[in-house]
Amino acid sequence: MKSPPDKPYRLMIADDHDVLRLGLRNLISRDPGFTVVDEAASGQELLDKLEKQTCDLIILDLSM
Repeated sequence: MKSPPDKPYRLMIADDHDVLRLGLRNLISRDPGFTVVDEAASGQELLDKLEKQTCDLIILDLSM
């Protein structure tokens, strides 16, 4: 089994469905290599949040 990185990847989730964001957050939180720093319900909300904080990865719903 591969060991997690020294510092977990910082992740943001952007999806217009609350249930999907919650499910992804719960699933990702089980892996010590990742931490969800924030989530957004729209593309504009994501852009606004990215102006205030950074992340390494974004999970983005392309059809929202």
